[in-house]
Order: sequence, then C-alpha cells, then structure tokens
Amino acid sequence: MKFLLPVLIILFTGCATTTKSPQSLNWSGNIAYEQLKYEVAKDYYESAIELAKNSNDKEYQSIAMYGLAKTEGRLCNFSQAEYLLKESIQIRNELFDTGNAKITQNIFELGRIYIAQEKWDLASIQYNKAIPMLEKFDMETLDPIGLSNLLEEYFQVLDQTFTEKAHSINLKIGELRKNNPNEKARYISNLYSKDCT
Repeated sequence: MKFLLPVLIILFTGCATTTKSPQSLNWSGNIAYEQLKYEVAKDYYESAIELAKNSNDKEYQSIAMYGLAKTEGRLCNFSQAEYLLKESIQIRNELFDTGNAKITQNIFELGRIYIAQEKWDLASIQYNKAIPMLEKFDMETLDPIGLSNLLEEYFQVLDQTFTEKAHSINLKIGELRKNNPNEKARYISNLYSKDCT
C-alpha cells in the first residue's frame, strides 16, 4: 500500500493537469458546442483562452477564440463573434497552419458572421481572401461537394453585391455537383441564424 500511494498521487496529479490544459478545455468546448450547449461551451472556451494566454500558447489561444466566436455567433452575439475572429486571425497570421487549425477557417467564419448581419461588402472581402486559399488544400479533388458548398456561400455574397463573378461561380458549383453525383461533403459548414429568440 505504501508503494501504491505515491503512484496513485502521481496518476491523479497527471489527470488533473491534463483536464486543465487549454487543449482539453477546448475539446470539452467543442463537445458542448456540437451538443448545442452553447453556454457550457462558452465557459470551456473562455477557460481555455485564459490558460493559453497564461502559458503563452498562441496556437490554442487562437483555436479557443475561434470556438468561442462560433459559439457567440450561434447566440447571435455577432459583434463579440466578430471581435474574437479578428483577434484570432491576427494571432494566426503569426503562426503556421497546422492539422488542428488553419487561418482559412477563421476568415470564412468571419465572412459568415457578416452574412448573418447582411453586411455583404464586408463578407465579400473575407470570401475573396479565403476562396483562393483553398487551392493549396486541393479541395476540388479531396472534397468537391464540400468545396461546392463553400462556393454556394460565396455565390450568395457575390449575388448580393451584384458582382459579375457570381455567374462563373454558379457554373462552377453546377459542374462540381454534376461531376461528383455520389460524393458527400467531408467539410460541413453552417451559416448563422439571424434570429436567436
């Protein structure tokens, strides 16, 4: 028993440390977000951001800000979501893209926040930045339907801003869907509701 006690203490301490890391808090936030428990998700993301700031973990500070911004968007707190996404983009500009986070997703999300508010010109700026970035991910080959869904968002923005490019984007959407009739989207994106009442 004397031998087991120190081992148990070490294991317990290790578990406690793990549950309080920015990564695990962010993961818990993601789970709550997927379960539509947005207030719970907010608490996890905010805790993750605080811990990441204290440990100078820029990667997870940006990742948790992204999660918190999406959560605020689902609650129609669009100004707060916009602020968080701009901050996260600024941080990600100083970092390399990783498997866990890419600046492109932050830019798209900011565009979606603007769509929800019908700020079409501002949304257009974000989509014009993000769409060309997709080429390096080879989405047309790896996820053609996911790409067509993103282009549908882009088309909506271009159509609202009366941009001539809207026609060619609409043709591209049709081409992707025609050429990949049995494919399903791997990347799923959702626009924000304008009514959270």
